[in-house]
Amino acid sequence: MRGLRLAPRRLVIWGSLLTALTAADLCAQVWIGTGFDGMSQQYYLATTDTTLTTPDSLAILRQTATELNEGRLSVRTRVGNHLSWDQTTALTSISWQHRTALAVASDRGRKTRGTLEYRLNWKSPHDSDEPGLLSNFAVHEAQAVGEHKFGNDALRVEGHGEWVHYPDPGELAYDYSHYRGSVRLYHGSDLYHYREWRLALARRDVPDSGRVSYREAAGHFNLGFTIGDFAFDAAFQGADRRYDTDLAHIDFAVGRVRLDWRDSGFPAHWSGTVEAEGYNYFHPESPVSDFTRVSVRPRRAFPIGASWSPFVEPGLETVFADMKLTDENYLEPHLVLGSDYFSLDGWWASGDVGVSYRDYRAKDQEGLTDYWRFGVNLLVDGRLSRNLTWNLLLAQDWEWHGSSSDDINVTLFTTGLSYKI
Repeated sequence: MRGLRLAPRRLVIWGSLLTALTAADLCAQVWIGTGFDGMSQQYYLATTDTTLTTPDSLAILRQTATELNEGRLSVRTRVGNHLSWDQTTALTSISWQHRTALAVASDRGRKTRGTLEYRLNWKSPHDSDEPGLLSNFAVHEAQAVGEHKFGNDALRVEGHGEWVHYPDPGELAYDYSHYRGSVRLYHGSDLYHYREWRLALARRDVPDSGRVSYREAAGHFNLGFTIGDFAFDAAFQGADRRYDTDLAHIDFAVGRVRLDWRDSGFPAHWSGTVEAEGYNYFHPESPVSDFTRVSVRPRRAFPIGASWSPFVEPGLETVFADMKLTDENYLEPHLVLGSDYFSLDGWWASGDVGVSYRDYRAKDQEGLTDYWRFGVNLLVDGRLSRNLTWNLLLAQDWEWHGSSSDDINVTLFTTGLSYKI
Protein backbone atom coordinates (compact mmCIF):
# COMPACT_ATOMS: atom_id res chain seq x y z
CA MET A 1 0.00 0.00 0.00
CA ARG A 2 1.33 3.40 -0.95
CA GLY A 3 2.11 5.81 1.87
CA LEU A 4 0.02 8.85 2.58
CA ARG A 5 1.20 12.17 1.16
CA LEU A 6 1.16 14.58 4.10
CA ALA A 7 1.86 17.85 2.23
CA PRO A 8 1.39 19.29 -1.27
CA ARG A 9 4.42 18.65 -3.45
CA ARG A 10 4.92 22.17 -4.74
CA LEU A 11 4.10 24.24 -1.68
CA VAL A 12 4.53 23.58 2.00
CA ILE A 13 3.67 26.01 4.75
CA TRP A 14 6.57 25.14 7.01
CA GLY A 15 6.72 28.20 9.24
CA SER A 16 4.47 29.22 12.10
CA LEU A 17 5.12 31.16 15.28
CA LEU A 18 8.92 31.39 15.28
CA THR A 19 9.12 33.15 18.63
CA ALA A 20 6.50 33.39 21.36
CA LEU A 21 6.61 34.88 24.82
CA THR A 22 6.62 32.14 27.47
CA ALA A 23 7.89 31.82 31.02
CA ALA A 24 10.38 29.18 29.91
CA ASP A 25 11.81 31.55 27.29
CA LEU A 26 12.19 34.30 29.88
CA CYS A 27 14.46 32.13 32.02
CA ALA A 28 16.40 30.53 29.17
CA GLN A 29 19.34 32.95 29.24
CA VAL A 30 20.42 35.70 31.57
CA TRP A 31 22.82 38.57 30.86
CA ILE A 32 24.22 40.53 33.78
CA GLY A 33 26.26 43.60 32.99
CA THR A 34 27.63 46.82 34.40
CA GLY A 35 28.85 49.90 32.63
CA PHE A 36 29.65 53.57 32.76
CA ASP A 37 28.29 56.26 30.42
CA GLY A 38 29.67 59.78 30.41
CA MET A 39 28.96 62.83 28.29
CA SER A 40 30.37 66.33 28.51
CA GLN A 41 29.58 69.30 26.27
CA GLN A 42 30.79 72.87 26.26
CA TYR A 43 29.48 75.15 23.54
CA TYR A 44 28.14 78.60 22.80
CA LEU A 45 24.73 79.08 21.21
CA ALA A 46 24.82 82.00 18.80
CA THR A 47 21.79 81.53 16.56
CA THR A 48 19.14 78.89 16.12
CA ASP A 49 16.15 78.36 13.84
CA THR A 50 13.08 78.83 16.05
CA THR A 51 10.51 78.36 13.26
CA LEU A 52 9.36 75.00 14.62
CA THR A 53 10.35 75.57 18.26
CA THR A 54 7.73 76.10 20.95
CA PRO A 55 8.29 78.70 23.71
CA ASP A 56 8.65 76.01 26.41
CA SER A 57 11.26 73.96 24.56
CA LEU A 58 13.10 77.15 23.57
CA ALA A 59 13.36 78.08 27.25
CA ILE A 60 14.88 74.67 28.01
CA LEU A 61 17.32 75.15 25.12
CA ARG A 62 18.45 78.53 26.44
CA GLN A 63 18.99 77.18 29.93
CA THR A 64 21.32 74.42 28.70
CA ALA A 65 22.93 76.16 25.75
CA THR A 66 26.08 77.60 27.28
CA GLU A 67 27.37 74.56 29.16
CA LEU A 68 26.28 71.03 29.97
CA ASN A 69 28.32 68.46 31.90
CA GLU A 70 26.83 65.14 32.84
CA GLY A 71 28.12 61.76 33.92
CA ARG A 72 26.11 58.65 34.73
CA LEU A 73 26.82 55.30 36.28
CA SER A 74 24.59 52.55 34.95
CA VAL A 75 23.93 48.90 35.72
CA ARG A 76 22.00 46.86 33.18
CA THR A 77 20.45 43.43 33.55
CA ARG A 78 18.63 41.52 30.83
CA VAL A 79 16.60 38.35 31.23
CA GLY A 80 16.33 36.55 27.92
CA ASN A 81 15.53 38.83 24.99
CA HIS A 82 12.54 40.47 26.58
CA LEU A 83 12.97 42.01 30.02
CA SER A 84 15.74 44.44 30.96
CA TRP A 85 16.44 46.72 33.91
CA ASP A 86 18.66 49.81 33.73
CA GLN A 87 19.83 51.66 36.83
CA THR A 88 21.68 54.95 36.48
CA THR A 89 22.46 57.80 38.82
CA ALA A 90 19.56 59.75 37.27
CA LEU A 91 16.79 57.18 36.84
CA THR A 92 15.61 53.61 37.02
CA SER A 93 13.95 52.14 33.95
CA ILE A 94 12.38 48.83 33.03
CA SER A 95 12.05 47.73 29.39
CA TRP A 96 9.88 44.98 27.97
CA GLN A 97 10.40 43.65 24.45
CA HIS A 98 8.33 41.07 22.63
CA ARG A 99 8.57 39.67 19.09
CA THR A 100 6.24 37.31 17.27
CA ALA A 101 6.74 36.20 13.65
CA LEU A 102 4.96 34.01 11.12
CA ALA A 103 6.81 32.70 8.03
CA VAL A 104 5.58 30.96 4.87
CA ALA A 105 7.84 29.59 2.11
CA SER A 106 7.69 27.36 -0.96
CA ASP A 107 9.37 23.95 -0.97
CA ARG A 108 11.57 24.29 -4.08
CA GLY A 109 14.51 26.55 -3.37
CA ARG A 110 12.30 28.76 -1.25
CA LYS A 111 11.56 30.90 -4.29
CA THR A 112 8.47 32.38 -2.69
CA ARG A 113 8.33 33.43 0.92
CA GLY A 114 6.41 35.74 3.17
CA THR A 115 6.74 36.92 6.74
CA LEU A 116 4.53 38.70 9.23
CA GLU A 117 6.16 40.15 12.32
CA TYR A 118 4.99 42.07 15.37
CA ARG A 119 7.26 43.75 17.96
CA LEU A 120 6.46 45.52 21.22
CA ASN A 121 8.93 47.66 23.17
CA TRP A 122 7.71 49.18 26.44
CA LYS A 123 9.88 51.31 28.71
CA SER A 124 9.05 52.90 32.05
CA PRO A 125 11.53 55.37 33.59
CA HIS A 126 11.14 56.27 37.25
CA ASP A 127 12.72 58.82 39.60
CA SER A 128 13.92 61.00 36.74
CA ASP A 129 15.61 64.32 37.49
CA GLU A 130 14.07 65.70 34.30
CA PRO A 131 10.48 64.43 34.14
CA GLY A 132 9.65 66.79 31.30
CA LEU A 133 12.19 65.12 29.01
CA LEU A 134 11.63 61.45 29.87
CA SER A 135 8.33 59.61 29.89
CA ASN A 136 6.80 56.16 29.82
CA PHE A 137 6.24 54.97 26.28
CA ALA A 138 5.29 51.96 24.20
CA VAL A 139 6.34 51.25 20.62
CA HIS A 140 4.30 48.83 18.52
CA GLU A 141 5.68 47.70 15.16
CA ALA A 142 4.18 45.47 12.48
CA GLN A 143 5.87 44.38 9.26
CA ALA A 144 4.73 42.29 6.29
CA VAL A 145 7.15 41.10 3.58
CA GLY A 146 6.54 39.11 0.43
CA GLU A 147 9.31 38.02 -1.93
CA HIS A 148 9.54 35.90 -5.08
CA LYS A 149 12.74 34.83 -6.87
CA PHE A 150 12.87 33.93 -10.56
CA GLY A 151 16.32 33.22 -12.00
CA ASN A 152 18.65 36.08 -11.16
CA ASP A 153 15.74 38.39 -10.38
CA ALA A 154 13.79 38.98 -7.20
CA LEU A 155 10.61 40.96 -6.50
CA ARG A 156 10.00 42.14 -2.94
CA VAL A 157 6.96 43.94 -1.51
CA GLU A 158 7.15 45.31 2.01
CA GLY A 159 4.89 47.19 4.39
CA HIS A 160 5.78 48.57 7.81
CA GLY A 161 3.82 50.34 10.52
CA GLU A 162 4.99 51.91 13.76
CA TRP A 163 2.83 53.32 16.54
CA VAL A 164 4.33 55.20 19.50
CA HIS A 165 2.27 56.07 22.57
CA TYR A 166 3.21 58.20 25.58
CA PRO A 167 0.74 58.06 28.52
CA ASP A 168 2.30 61.32 29.72
CA PRO A 169 3.20 63.26 26.56
CA GLY A 170 5.39 66.37 26.70
CA GLU A 171 7.21 68.83 24.46
CA LEU A 172 9.76 66.22 23.37
CA ALA A 173 7.60 63.12 23.85
CA TYR A 174 4.46 62.85 21.73
CA ASP A 175 2.34 60.16 20.12
CA TYR A 176 2.77 59.45 16.43
CA SER A 177 2.21 56.79 13.81
CA HIS A 178 4.47 56.10 10.85
CA TYR A 179 3.66 53.97 7.79
CA ARG A 180 5.80 53.07 4.82
CA GLY A 181 5.54 50.68 1.92
CA SER A 182 7.92 49.76 -0.87
CA VAL A 183 8.30 47.67 -4.02
CA ARG A 184 11.80 46.42 -4.90
CA LEU A 185 13.04 44.72 -8.07
CA TYR A 186 16.53 43.23 -7.99
CA HIS A 187 18.61 41.72 -10.80
CA GLY A 188 22.11 40.42 -10.19
CA SER A 189 24.48 37.64 -11.09
CA ASP A 190 26.89 38.15 -8.17
CA LEU A 191 27.88 40.60 -5.45
CA TYR A 192 29.40 43.17 -7.82
CA HIS A 193 27.10 42.90 -10.83
CA TYR A 194 23.57 43.89 -9.95
CA ARG A 195 20.80 46.42 -10.53
CA GLU A 196 18.15 47.37 -8.02
CA TRP A 197 15.06 49.56 -8.33
CA ARG A 198 12.87 50.56 -5.39
CA LEU A 199 9.82 52.79 -5.03
CA ALA A 200 8.58 53.78 -1.57
CA LEU A 201 5.76 55.76 0.04
CA ALA A 202 5.74 56.96 3.64
CA ARG A 203 3.37 58.79 5.93
CA ARG A 204 3.81 60.12 9.48
CA ASP A 205 0.85 61.33 11.54
CA VAL A 206 1.28 63.32 14.75
CA PRO A 207 -2.18 63.99 16.24
CA ASP A 208 -1.06 67.00 18.27
CA SER A 209 1.06 68.74 15.63
CA GLY A 210 0.69 69.02 11.88
CA ARG A 211 4.08 70.76 11.84
CA VAL A 212 5.86 67.41 12.00
CA SER A 213 3.31 65.31 10.11
CA TYR A 214 4.27 64.61 6.51
CA ARG A 215 3.86 62.41 3.45
CA GLU A 216 6.79 61.31 1.30
CA ALA A 217 7.42 59.59 -2.02
CA ALA A 218 10.89 58.24 -2.83
CA GLY A 219 12.75 56.34 -5.53
CA HIS A 220 16.06 54.47 -5.42
CA PHE A 221 18.31 52.97 -8.09
CA ASN A 222 21.46 51.05 -7.12
CA LEU A 223 24.04 49.65 -9.50
CA GLY A 224 27.05 47.39 -8.91
CA PHE A 225 29.79 46.92 -11.49
CA THR A 226 33.54 46.35 -11.88
CA ILE A 227 36.22 48.06 -13.94
CA GLY A 228 39.51 46.20 -14.00
CA ASP A 229 40.48 45.38 -10.41
CA PHE A 230 38.01 47.83 -8.87
CA ALA A 231 34.43 47.21 -7.77
CA PHE A 232 31.94 50.09 -7.72
CA ASP A 233 28.57 50.64 -6.06
CA ALA A 234 26.50 53.56 -7.37
CA ALA A 235 23.34 54.78 -5.68
CA PHE A 236 20.80 57.32 -6.97
CA GLN A 237 18.03 58.49 -4.67
CA GLY A 238 15.25 61.03 -4.85
CA ALA A 239 12.45 62.00 -2.46
CA ASP A 240 9.61 64.51 -2.21
CA ARG A 241 8.31 65.42 1.27
CA ARG A 242 5.28 67.59 2.06
CA TYR A 243 4.35 68.62 5.61
CA ASP A 244 0.79 69.05 6.93
CA THR A 245 1.31 72.67 7.88
CA ASP A 246 0.85 76.16 6.55
CA LEU A 247 4.65 76.66 6.69
CA ALA A 248 5.05 75.74 3.03
CA HIS A 249 8.70 76.82 2.94
CA ILE A 250 9.77 73.61 4.71
CA ASP A 251 8.42 71.30 1.95
CA PHE A 252 11.32 69.98 -0.09
CA ALA A 253 12.63 67.57 -2.70
CA VAL A 254 16.04 65.97 -2.29
CA GLY A 255 18.34 64.11 -4.66
CA ARG A 256 21.47 62.11 -3.75
CA VAL A 257 24.20 60.44 -5.76
CA ARG A 258 26.83 58.25 -4.10
CA LEU A 259 29.69 56.21 -5.57
CA ASP A 260 31.73 53.78 -3.46
CA TRP A 261 34.74 51.91 -4.79
CA ARG A 262 37.34 49.40 -3.57
CA ASP A 263 40.01 47.23 -5.13
CA SER A 264 39.80 43.45 -5.25
CA GLY A 265 42.22 42.91 -2.34
CA PHE A 266 41.15 41.73 1.11
CA PRO A 267 41.47 43.94 2.94
CA ALA A 268 41.35 46.56 0.18
CA HIS A 269 44.35 48.85 -0.35
CA TRP A 270 42.38 51.54 -2.20
CA SER A 271 38.78 52.52 -1.48
CA GLY A 272 36.70 55.64 -1.14
CA THR A 273 33.42 57.50 -1.55
CA VAL A 274 32.15 60.40 -3.64
CA GLU A 275 28.79 61.80 -2.58
CA ALA A 276 26.59 64.70 -3.67
CA GLU A 277 23.16 65.76 -2.44
CA GLY A 278 20.92 68.68 -3.20
CA TYR A 279 17.86 70.06 -1.39
CA ASN A 280 15.24 72.04 -3.27
CA TYR A 281 12.71 73.85 -1.07
CA PHE A 282 9.53 74.69 -2.95
CA HIS A 283 9.09 78.08 -1.25
CA PRO A 284 12.44 78.93 0.34
CA GLU A 285 12.69 81.75 2.84
CA SER A 286 15.27 82.53 5.50
CA PRO A 287 16.68 80.59 7.28
CA VAL A 288 15.71 77.76 4.87
CA SER A 289 17.60 77.74 1.58
CA ASP A 290 18.29 75.41 -1.32
CA PHE A 291 21.75 73.92 -1.03
CA THR A 292 24.13 71.40 -2.58
CA ARG A 293 26.69 69.41 -0.61
CA VAL A 294 29.59 67.52 -2.22
CA SER A 295 32.17 65.38 -0.44
CA VAL A 296 35.12 63.28 -1.63
CA ARG A 297 36.80 60.74 0.70
CA PRO A 298 39.50 58.53 -0.87
CA ARG A 299 41.26 56.05 1.45
CA ARG A 300 44.61 54.30 1.21
CA ALA A 301 45.10 51.31 3.53
CA PHE A 302 48.34 49.54 4.45
CA PRO A 303 47.27 46.06 5.63
CA ILE A 304 49.53 44.24 8.07
CA GLY A 305 48.70 40.56 7.88
CA ALA A 306 45.03 39.63 8.04
CA SER A 307 44.22 41.50 11.27
CA TRP A 308 45.61 45.05 11.16
CA SER A 309 44.70 47.60 8.49
CA PRO A 310 46.09 51.12 9.11
CA PHE A 311 44.78 53.78 6.70
CA VAL A 312 45.04 57.40 5.68
CA GLU A 313 42.00 59.30 4.38
CA PRO A 314 42.32 62.80 2.89
CA GLY A 315 39.06 64.42 1.91
CA LEU A 316 37.13 67.51 0.95
CA GLU A 317 33.59 68.71 1.64
CA THR A 318 31.86 71.81 0.34
CA VAL A 319 28.37 73.34 0.59
CA PHE A 320 26.81 75.79 -1.86
CA ALA A 321 23.65 77.71 -0.91
CA ASP A 322 21.81 80.92 -1.72
CA MET A 323 23.87 83.65 -0.01
CA LYS A 324 20.77 85.85 0.22
CA LEU A 325 19.05 83.37 2.56
CA THR A 326 21.86 81.73 4.51
CA ASP A 327 25.56 82.05 5.31
CA GLU A 328 26.16 78.28 5.52
CA ASN A 329 28.52 78.11 2.54
CA TYR A 330 31.89 76.58 3.28
CA LEU A 331 34.89 74.58 2.05
CA GLU A 332 36.32 72.00 4.47
CA PRO A 333 39.39 69.85 3.71
CA HIS A 334 40.21 67.10 6.19
CA LEU A 335 42.76 64.39 6.95
CA VAL A 336 42.09 61.22 8.95
CA LEU A 337 44.64 58.67 10.19
CA GLY A 338 43.37 55.43 11.67
CA SER A 339 43.45 51.67 11.84
CA ASP A 340 41.03 48.74 11.95
CA TYR A 341 41.70 45.47 13.77
CA PHE A 342 39.84 42.18 13.57
CA SER A 343 40.87 38.80 14.98
CA LEU A 344 39.30 35.36 14.72
CA ASP A 345 39.24 35.04 18.53
CA GLY A 346 36.42 37.58 18.74
CA TRP A 347 38.17 40.94 19.15
CA TRP A 348 37.36 43.95 16.98
CA ALA A 349 38.67 47.50 17.25
CA SER A 350 38.63 50.68 15.18
CA GLY A 351 40.30 53.99 15.95
CA ASP A 352 41.16 57.22 14.16
CA VAL A 353 42.28 60.81 14.65
CA GLY A 354 41.21 63.55 12.26
CA VAL A 355 41.83 67.22 11.62
CA SER A 356 39.91 69.60 9.35
CA TYR A 357 39.49 73.30 8.68
CA ARG A 358 36.13 74.88 7.79
CA ASP A 359 36.39 78.03 5.69
CA TYR A 360 33.12 79.98 5.35
CA ARG A 361 32.49 82.10 2.28
CA ALA A 362 30.66 84.70 4.36
CA LYS A 363 33.14 86.48 6.61
CA ASP A 364 32.60 88.49 9.79
CA GLN A 365 29.13 87.11 10.42
CA GLU A 366 27.98 87.02 14.04
CA GLY A 367 28.17 83.47 15.37
CA LEU A 368 29.72 82.13 12.15
CA THR A 369 33.51 81.96 12.21
CA ASP A 370 36.07 79.75 10.51
CA TYR A 371 37.45 77.03 12.76
CA TRP A 372 39.80 74.10 13.13
CA ARG A 373 38.36 70.76 14.21
CA PHE A 374 40.25 67.89 15.83
CA GLY A 375 38.62 64.56 16.65
CA VAL A 376 39.51 61.22 18.23
CA ASN A 377 37.35 58.08 17.96
CA LEU A 378 37.85 54.61 19.43
CA LEU A 379 35.63 51.51 19.34
CA VAL A 380 36.56 48.21 21.00
CA ASP A 381 34.52 45.04 21.42
CA GLY A 382 35.64 41.56 22.39
CA ARG A 383 35.42 38.51 24.61
CA LEU A 384 37.45 38.33 27.83
CA SER A 385 36.29 34.77 28.38
CA ARG A 386 33.65 32.40 27.08
CA ASN A 387 30.84 34.20 28.90
CA LEU A 388 32.36 37.63 29.58
CA THR A 389 32.45 40.42 26.97
CA TRP A 390 33.73 43.98 27.15
CA ASN A 391 33.00 47.02 24.96
CA LEU A 392 34.19 50.61 24.85
CA LEU A 393 33.27 53.72 22.89
CA LEU A 394 35.19 56.99 23.08
CA ALA A 395 34.54 60.06 20.94
CA GLN A 396 36.19 63.42 21.51
CA ASP A 397 35.74 66.54 19.38
CA TRP A 398 37.27 69.99 19.69
CA GLU A 399 36.49 73.09 17.64
CA TRP A 400 38.84 76.06 17.87
CA HIS A 401 37.44 79.37 16.59
CA GLY A 402 38.91 82.84 16.38
CA SER A 403 36.99 83.73 19.54
CA SER A 404 37.21 81.37 22.51
CA SER A 405 33.50 81.94 23.28
CA ASP A 406 32.71 80.08 20.02
CA ASP A 407 34.82 77.03 20.88
CA ILE A 408 33.11 73.65 21.23
CA ASN A 409 34.31 70.67 23.23
CA VAL A 410 32.28 67.44 23.20
CA THR A 411 33.23 64.17 24.92
CA LEU A 412 31.32 60.88 24.77
CA PHE A 413 32.53 57.83 26.70
CA THR A 414 30.78 54.55 27.39
CA THR A 415 32.09 51.15 28.49
CA GLY A 416 30.48 47.99 29.78
CA LEU A 417 31.00 44.42 30.94
CA SER A 418 28.43 41.72 30.21
CA TYR A 419 28.31 38.21 31.64
CA LYS A 420 26.09 35.65 29.95
CA ILE A 421 24.87 32.71 32.00
